[in-house]
Amino acid sequence: MRPLTLSLILSVLLAAPALAGSALSHEDEFFSLERASLEEVLNLHTSVATRSGMSLRETPGLVTVITREEIQASGARNLVDVLSLVPEFEFAMDVQGVLGLGVRGVWGHEGKVLVMWDGQVYNETLYSTVQFARFPVDQVEEISIIKGPGSAVYGGFAELAVIDIKTRSARSLH
Repeated sequence: MRPLTLSLILSVLLAAPALAGSALSHEDEFFSLERASLEEVLNLHTSVATRSGMSLRETPGLVTVITREEIQASGARNLVDVLSLVPEFEFAMDVQGVLGLGVRGVWGHEGKVLVMWDGQVYNETLYSTVQFARFPVDQVEEISIIKGPGSAVYGGFAELAVIDIKTRSARSLH
């Protein structure tokens, strides 16, 4: 039984650095955006403005990209908390206590803001509104926002803004 105990202790000691290395990689992954250089941050790629991948510098229009790391660092509990961090976005109550979004001082609740969830239009079909309280923020990987008219690319719902929400893949959930 002694060789078995010795081999068990050796295997635990040999596995400890590997486990510590994986913990560091998760920490490095969590703080990657914070530790990134300015050039790396400005070269983030998005496809919300043109539907083809471009860096933020080359993208036409006012584009805001909110990453998972920024969402976690903000302490946001829901999508309203996340979108409240975006300049020129404000939330207010509409008829019967429904929360609506205004963009640059214009009320955008009646089908003037397009919300997409993994590439699918999320606006409901009757009044083209969006219930912002229904989005689980812990599943969000990235939010890309165009402030300004996006109707030329996305159609009628995109008069004031386009909010493109990408969720985490199963691979990132481990």
